[in-house]
Amino acid sequence: MSSIFKPIIKGNAKMFGIFVIVMGLISMCIGTYMGFFKGSDYVKTKAVISRVEKNPDYDPNFSGSGFEYFAYVTYTVDGREYTAPLDSWTDSYKVGKEVPIKYDPVNPEKITEASGMYIYFIAVGALLIAAEIFTMLKNRKQRRQLAMREPEILFRNMIYHEEEKELYFLTDLGTPKGGCHIEDANREILYEAKCTNFSLVADSEYDFIDHVYPRTVKHLAGKTVTTTSSFFLAIDAHSTFTVDGLDVWKLLHENGIEISTGLRGIRPVYTIYRDGVKIAEAESSGYKVHEEDQKNFLDKLPTAAAGFYKIYAHDDNLDAIFLTLFAIGRTDMFLYE
Repeated sequence: MSSIFKPIIKGNAKMFGIFVIVMGLISMCIGTYMGFFKGSDYVKTKAVISRVEKNPDYDPNFSGSGFEYFAYVTYTVDGREYTAPLDSWTDSYKVGKEVPIKYDPVNPEKITEASGMYIYFIAVGALLIAAEIFTMLKNRKQRRQLAMREPEILFRNMIYHEEEKELYFLTDLGTPKGGCHIEDANREILYEAKCTNFSLVADSEYDFIDHVYPRTVKHLAGKTVTTTSSFFLAIDAHSTFTVDGLDVWKLLHENGIEISTGLRGIRPVYTIYRDGVKIAEAESSGYKVHEEDQKNFLDKLPTAAAGFYKIYAHDDNLDAIFLTLFAIGRTDMFLYE
C-alpha cells in the first residue's frame, strides 16, 4: 500500500471560525426563544419530580439520540393533578425535587420549564462569538507582525551524504504546548521546536532550533482543523493546520516535499522525498523509541497517532524532515488522500 500524498484542502481556520460564530448565533437564538418566546403566555407554577425513567433509545455514542433519562413532574392546576415530562435533563433532577414550570392555561398538559436554562444558551453563544472575534483579531495582529519580519528560507539547500543514521522523533503533542524534537541514539537533540508563546484560541509561537547547523527561526503554528466530505466515513477526514498563515501541506509541497505511505508489518511507514530525492524514512514507533527502553509488548505496538517515529535519514535535511513529521504527528494522519 503506497501512494504519493497530494493533499486536498477541504477546510481551513477561516471556515472553522465561521462555523464557531454560526454555532454561537444558533445557541443565542435557542436561548432567546426559550426565555422570551416559548410559552410567553404560559402560567408559572411549582412542580415536583415524581419519577425518573431511563430513555430506552439513548445511545452514548450518538449524541443525537436525546437524553439518557426523562424526568416526569407532577403539578396541580385548578384542583386537578397533571403529570408531564420535562423537556431537558440534568443530574440534579431527583425524585421529590421541586422545579419551576410554566403550563398552557388552555391545555394544562402542555408545559415548559421556567428555570433560567435559557440564560446558559445565551451565555454560551455569546462566549463562542466573543472568543472567535478575539481569535480573529489576534491572528490578524500576528499576521501583520509576521509580514514585517525578514523573509526566512524555510529549508537549507540539500546536500547529499552517503552515511545514513538512525534518529528518533519524540513529541509531547498530547500536551497544550505540543513541542517535539529529533534526537540521535546518544539522546543528543539535533533539531527541536519549543513553544515560546502558547495561545488557547490564536496561533502559538514556536522557535524551530537547528542544533546541527545552528539556526533558530520563529514560526506561528495554528490550531489543527479536521474536516470530512462524508458524515459516515472517518477515512475521508483531512486534518491540517497553518504555519505562518499557510496550510502546512501546501507549504511542504511548495518546498518540494512529497510523502509515500505504507506498512512494515503492522507499523505505518512514511517515506519522505524532497525534489524527487528520498531524504528519510520514518517508522511509527511505540512511546519508548530507543531499543533499550523497550520493556514490554505494549511499548512495541504501533502508535501512528502518538507521533513517535524512528527515522532513517541523513542529518543534512533535518529541517525538512522535522516539519514533515511535525505535520504528520500533529494531524494524526496515516492514510492520505
